[in-house]
Amino acid sequence: MKVRLTGLQDELDAAVTVLGTVLQVDEVSRPYPRRNSSRLVSLYLEARLPEPVRGSGTDDDKNARDADAGKQ
Repeated sequence: MKVRLTGLQDELDAAVTVLGTVLQVDEVSRPYPRRNSSRLVSLYLEARLPEPVRGSGTDDDKNARDADAGKQ
């Protein structure tokens, strides 16, 4: 997915760090100054959802496993 962040440079640096804890951030652009502001900049991120952690499936996955176990 593509994400645009706009704010002060320090805020964006912190936001990229936090987003990296919940998303797989593949690329971060250089800061682009906003046209109508002397201090605001924009960053563009390329990110994706992380691969699911093995064994932490959804309730649907658990229900399917339980149903399979009941067939034995």
